[in-house]
Amino acid sequence: MKKVIFIVMLLIGAITYIQAQEEEGENTNFTSFPVNYTGQKPVITDFVTAILSQNNGEGVFVEMAENWKKYQKGETLPKGRSFTVDTKNGYIRYDVTYSKEETVYVEFCFWNCTDGKHKIVASNFVLLMNGKPTDTELTGQSFYQYDNATKKMIYTYAYDLGVQPEYPNGAKCNLPRVGKSIEYVSDTPSGKMTQRFTWNGSKFVAEKITK
Repeated sequence: MKKVIFIVMLLIGAITYIQAQEEEGENTNFTSFPVNYTGQKPVITDFVTAILSQNNGEGVFVEMAENWKKYQKGETLPKGRSFTVDTKNGYIRYDVTYSKEETVYVEFCFWNCTDGKHKIVASNFVLLMNGKPTDTELTGQSFYQYDNATKKMIYTYAYDLGVQPEYPNGAKCNLPRVGKSIEYVSDTPSGKMTQRFTWNGSKFVAEKITK
């Protein structure tokens, strides 16, 4: 039980920040933040660096940000922490292992928009207990819209992009390392249920739920 509380404390910093953005957005526009890069265009590592710089001083964002800096410098990460960085496919995953029973993973990826002016960046926080997702208000997905002209991105609501999953509590979300579909998988009495939302260049389109 103490370990569960510890994990929740780590996650609450990240979610508190996201919720604060949402509350602010009810009355004003979300605050945009810059994405710095050195090449001709930003890549997934640039987006992750920008997102991790937007923390409120506590929680998993701080731990991940510190380890992200170590990773980029080629330094050894703490035990039970690892990064999967696939720049070619625009995907990054951060894994944390607290014990055989308790793990956390954080994913990032992005999609290009057909208007040629924007990109959509997503992050996904998942807490697993004995391999099963723990459905709490502290886990979930966040989306950002990047503007090629201003070189800044801003938080945006999932439902504005077409992501409105219809699934029971306890679904496990996976962002695509390859492909364009976000996948939600949940266990039901009749077996696993899967729903995918596929990016078409301007929004996500829900596919038929499969069992």
